[in-house]
Amino acid sequence: MIGINYLFIEVIAYGFYRLKYGEYDAGNSQLERVTTINDIANGAVFTGTPADAKVNNHGRTFSKEILHPYLGYITEGTRVLEPCDKTSPAAARKCYQRIKSPADAPLPKRSADTLNVALLGGSVAVGTVNGSVPQAYERLLAGLPEYKGRRVIVHVMAAGGYRQPQPLMMLNYFYSLGAEYDIVISLDGFNDVAVAASEYKWNKIHPSFPRSWNHRIANTISADAINLQAKKINLESRHTGWARLMSKPVFRTSPLSNLLWRIKHSRYQAQSAQLSVDIAAAIGEGDQDAPPSFEKLGPDYDFSDWSNLVEYTAEIWARSNHLAHGVAEVQGAKFFHFIQPNQYIEGAKPLMNPQERSIAMGAANSGYGAWYKLGYPFLKQQQRWLEEQGVHTSDLTFLYKDIEGPIYIDNCCHVNSQGSYMIVEAIVDTIRQYNQTNEASTQ
Repeated sequence: MIGINYLFIEVIAYGFYRLKYGEYDAGNSQLERVTTINDIANGAVFTGTPADAKVNNHGRTFSKEILHPYLGYITEGTRVLEPCDKTSPAAARKCYQRIKSPADAPLPKRSADTLNVALLGGSVAVGTVNGSVPQAYERLLAGLPEYKGRRVIVHVMAAGGYRQPQPLMMLNYFYSLGAEYDIVISLDGFNDVAVAASEYKWNKIHPSFPRSWNHRIANTISADAINLQAKKINLESRHTGWARLMSKPVFRTSPLSNLLWRIKHSRYQAQSAQLSVDIAAAIGEGDQDAPPSFEKLGPDYDFSDWSNLVEYTAEIWARSNHLAHGVAEVQGAKFFHFIQPNQYIEGAKPLMNPQERSIAMGAANSGYGAWYKLGYPFLKQQQRWLEEQGVHTSDLTFLYKDIEGPIYIDNCCHVNSQGSYMIVEAIVDTIRQYNQTNEASTQ
């Protein structure tokens, strides 16, 4: 009787899951849990993203992101070289850490049997490596005829929150150390406009300065911000425990367990997003009465209106990519630039089901989503300028316009494994087309 009752409950749970969320896929639920564990364990502090921080007795806040004299900040990596199984929660953290920092790998040198690829950008660029099909870049690039027989090595020079000119500085820095690349890929656009404009509004940080720079060098942070961050850390800690429990073999294939996970995960995402908004507001209020400081805020610059601000951020973005293109070409590398996908642009992902829409569109009228909608036309204007300067640039904004299944996993810009893999496919296909065109023009 117990077994019959259990099977009955599982069948009911399966039916309710299909009714509420659509297609049932235990594998996707497990991948979502592993991704959640990664995001929480490796997030940043006071940025609207999942965080992992602690406060010591002196009131200073620390995270895994550490200051760097040329790059603003980098993520503190570790030398983990063994292969990783991204489906295993126990290996999730190692799989993330092994590609955290370019310093984890030796400086690349050009050779006939290798293809060194530098990847620039923010967290979406990182996701195309650690959130996609394993070895996606490597396998797809190695499949191109012109790279046949060469070992493809992807050097991840991207990090969460990076915006231009940080990627430009990263590329220059590693070139100055003696690195050599065959291909340089820049995947960006969202942070460069949305995050830069939002931080100026709240904290008056100049758009050229790194994310949350005022707090990275501050000695104290407001008590309200610390209390809110503590709430967020506690929320994340509890949710990580739930994700690990639901990842155990006895639960991961159960419709009832996956139904409970989906309900609880949706609630967690809503609570985490609201805490991020509250934290940003507390930080902004704490800095409004602070005297201006170049050390914290950068150059003293007043914008006439918000459109003027996002236009300026787009100009910084374009100039930086133009310069990155120039230095890459001087060093003998091919440079490819891409505007990353984003759900807030009209027509970019029209086929969202209610579940994805509730997760992905939470900042459509405020926050990062509103800033990006305001700034996207300026990005397109600057992209045309980049094309006139000879930069090979592509817009992936509408990459998911015909996809019915879920892609976006938060209300910022991040996507699931399928979405990340589609970005990699589009990038490699662009490189393939460029190589074929270039080869034809030289014959």
